[in-house]
Amino acid sequence: STSTRGTESNNRHQHNASSKAPRIFSSDLQHELNHIGNDYLGLNQTTVIDQATLSNIINAAERGRSVESAYFLGMIYAYGLASSVQKVNFSQAEKWFRVAAKEGNSDSQCALGLLLYHGAHDENRRKINLDDAKFWFSKASDQGNPRGHWLLGRAILDEWGETIDWVQMSGGSDLAYSESRHKDFKEATRLLTLAAKSDVKEAIHHLALLYEYDIIPYNIQAGSMSKERNPEKHNQQYHNMKKAADLYKQGSALGSAESTYNLGLMFAYGRGLQQNFIAATDMFRKAAVIHNHAPSMRYLGILAVSTYGFEEESSPDYKKGLFWFSKCAALHEENISNLCWNDKNQLEKMFQYANEEKARKIDILRSRNK
Repeated sequence: STSTRGTESNNRHQHNASSKAPRIFSSDLQHELNHIGNDYLGLNQTTVIDQATLSNIINAAERGRSVESAYFLGMIYAYGLASSVQKVNFSQAEKWFRVAAKEGNSDSQCALGLLLYHGAHDENRRKINLDDAKFWFSKASDQGNPRGHWLLGRAILDEWGETIDWVQMSGGSDLAYSESRHKDFKEATRLLTLAAKSDVKEAIHHLALLYEYDIIPYNIQAGSMSKERNPEKHNQQYHNMKKAADLYKQGSALGSAESTYNLGLMFAYGRGLQQNFIAATDMFRKAAVIHNHAPSMRYLGILAVSTYGFEEESSPDYKKGLFWFSKCAALHEENISNLCWNDKNQLEKMFQYANEEKARKIDILRSRNK
């Protein structure tokens, strides 16, 4: 994409938060920064930097003695790790990431791009700057940074999301509206594939999504601009499903909760894999227990009350269903937790009704015995 090279823009494509920025894939700033910090510095949100250490890092960064110090300082502010403050300061984080990024530190380029991508560079977090994010992701990608490959590929696809109905596109509709878009999509796929080869689990998951929903059509895979329909379309879709399942397995093995969950869905619905409710349950349980994954908890609840995923001819386990619905609801995650609250309330009402009926029958028996 030509907009990923050259100089950083002057906020050409900023998006107000009131008009949501396009997102093909779900994203979370702290989660993504955490991976960069852990990969390079061994940092996480529980690390605390004492004042003396912080002063030494600031001195080294301000005097330009250490690019790594500037990057480290950016992470400290992004995480809120300074013992004297312990508060996130994205403005300061951007300042120091930018210092290190301009000196060629590829992890700083990724981190700075993420702040711009999520709009965290603005103190009020109101504006998202996709163009400048792509600029810094491309700098990191040019240096061979695997996360730079992934972030740039994702950003290119997100830019497409401004003008393309991706739901309509799924199923292999013609994506080659223009040569430039064809090249952009092919480049994004190439970048995600590069990152996947370096075991970037997010890239593996995103690539799997593109294959599962047949958004990587035959003309992109073959490198052709032809819009003729593929006579082997059904076989191609099946191939894409198998490819998606393999990628989800790879992502799951690397610790991706989303890949584990989606693999469970493929088993549950027989998409690219033979339908297997027990295997689906195993995947959902893995994501729920290891990663505290709310959608997986809800599916475990659904499977429990419907008996799918358990021994044949077993009765619905409403208590187990209530357990998983309650855990999911307690996470207070947008949308999914509301569904779990509804599921939980319905089961509780059912239990209440069953107990009332049981008590009523006992009273009837007692009255007859009298």
